[in-house]
Amino acid sequence: MAYVHADAAVGPAALARAAGGPTLTLATGKGAAFAAANPTPSSPMPVAIFRGPAGSEALQGAVLVTGVSGDALTCAGNVPGYVDPAVQVGDVAACVPLAADEAALWAAIATCVTSTALATTLGDYATTAALNAGLAGKQGSLTLTTTGTSGAATLVGSTLNIPQYAGGGGGSGTVTTVSVASANGLGGSVANATTTPAITLTCSIVGILKGNGTAVSQAVAGTDYVSPSGLSSALASYVALTGAQTLVDKSTQSSGSGDQLKHLNTLGVQASGVDADGNAGGYDLSYLLASGVDLAAGASASRIATWPGKILEILIKANVNGASGGFTLVVTKNGTTIATQAVVASNTAVVTIAAGSISDLAIAKGDVFAASCASSPAPGTGVQSVEVYIKHGRRNR
Repeated sequence: MAYVHADAAVGPAALARAAGGPTLTLATGKGAAFAAANPTPSSPMPVAIFRGPAGSEALQGAVLVTGVSGDALTCAGNVPGYVDPAVQVGDVAACVPLAADEAALWAAIATCVTSTALATTLGDYATTAALNAGLAGKQGSLTLTTTGTSGAATLVGSTLNIPQYAGGGGGSGTVTTVSVASANGLGGSVANATTTPAITLTCSIVGILKGNGTAVSQAVAGTDYVSPSGLSSALASYVALTGAQTLVDKSTQSSGSGDQLKHLNTLGVQASGVDADGNAGGYDLSYLLASGVDLAAGASASRIATWPGKILEILIKANVNGASGGFTLVVTKNGTTIATQAVVASNTAVVTIAAGSISDLAIAKGDVFAASCASSPAPGTGVQSVEVYIKHGRRNR
């Protein structure tokens, strides 16, 4: 068991303690000096108890302290060789070396090896120089040999032998012949295959080659390339120009039989165009019925077309159309009905009348188009703000 000591740990007892008591309480603030040693059950602190006037104190005994909490010392019996004393108020507790500590110190000193004994044990190697000289003489320079191809390495005297084990190194060998395997459309031949090989690659394919990243193969006419005969067939569909020719300007056609003129964007997608009759950019005839009031039978609005063209579609949207709503819209041209569309109750989505459901698609400048609510069936209640758009492609004349 190792003892711990605290330098200058001393203090008077504040409370009396019976012999064998578990704690020893010191005067206020005196426990801090004992706590500096941090005693534990495995490393207790011996504390001696003295009594009497200063200068003539008498030793009462000694206890083992295994812990310190504030000014209270935890006691665990007596120090071997000393009694566990009863403590009176005013007795002095001190952590000082005892006779038992000195006896242990002298016992440890007695076991130390003197320099003379060390020199005798090591053969006069007490100095660094003598020790280095002695160690240097323990083993002479080694001679390395490589006799044999198996077995363990051996050290005999100053000779170290390491056999040359088969396969233990990088290995060596000789290439006896070289050949070329035919694969992936390629073959070859080797001259001087056993001495200084010269490899020549060959290809068994006759015709145009195509590769797939791994091998080459024969390209297929009409699939991988256009053959001369195929090119002749393709060119046969074109009219040969002989003599004076007249070029037809398609841009002037208006009969409806010509192709559309399309404007493509940079991705090749049609962005706009002009149809065979010259109808181009979009134009709307717009109407608003029952703005702020319920839609009634006969409610109507009309517009005069200012551009010629043709109707593309008609869009209808009731912004307010409750469960009791619903109505039927009639579109007329110059007083003649060209389209009729029913919008059911609760539907506030856009309803489209496609071109195929419109009886007359032609628009001339000055035509009057009207959108009105049919009387039969009568419109429902709560329908307001009905928007109508007659969308058409227009011409500039």
